[in-house]
Amino acid sequence: MKLQKIIYLAILSLFFNLLSCSKLDDPTSISTDNIITIKTEKDSILANGADKTLITAELKGDTPDGQTLTFKTDKGYFSGIPGSGTGNIQQFTLKSSARTASVYLVSSTEETDATVSVSVSDFLVFTTVEFKRISPSRIIISSNRFELPADGNSAAQLTVSLISPMDIGTVTEGTRILFTVENASTNVELTNLHMEALSDQNGVAKTSFVGTDKGQMRIIARVDKLDAIRDTILITCD
Repeated sequence: MKLQKIIYLAILSLFFNLLSCSKLDDPTSISTDNIITIKTEKDSILANGADKTLITAELKGDTPDGQTLTFKTDKGYFSGIPGSGTGNIQQFTLKSSARTASVYLVSSTEETDATVSVSVSDFLVFTTVEFKRISPSRIIISSNRFELPADGNSAAQLTVSLISPMDIGTVTEGTRILFTVENASTNVELTNLHMEALSDQNGVAKTSFVGTDKGQMRIIARVDKLDAIRDTILITCD
């Protein structure tokens, strides 16, 4: 009888120990959705290096509060992190409060998709945020020289500034600018002088023009696939 009582107490103790174990200690025993979820304020933001969306992780079920959550992103960066200051932060940890933790994801100037993940213990959830292209509403072309020898060697440096609509941020990096050259007197295109350049993260595209033919040359810069957005300058070659 005494032995049976000891066995009974041992089984009872084991049962209560199992009940007291956190679900986080055994990630195979429960679905991730019952531990943590992730949501975004907006599924897409502008690829202008400034637009942002709020990322929120929430603990579910009976997962205790105060968990350490790890946020990661492969594109853009996080902002609004308590005590983190500023900088290009793509990974950080934060303790949940009132069973949630939130941070802003700021876009880059690249047209791409960002994968954002949040993990707690061995549980991981993730979501995708689209960084949408911003096309320029107008462009401005300039040159460091407006007179060149037509010697096939002398060059003018051309700079095209891409202006975003209503100044909503930098135009998306990698926007293609096409250049054509015409004789301003005859309007004949110089077919051997086609050029192109891609905009950088500051919304600027650069190339060079080499003087080969004599006369006043009209250089036309335009946005690829947006032919109406263009600008022109004149350079004299002699």
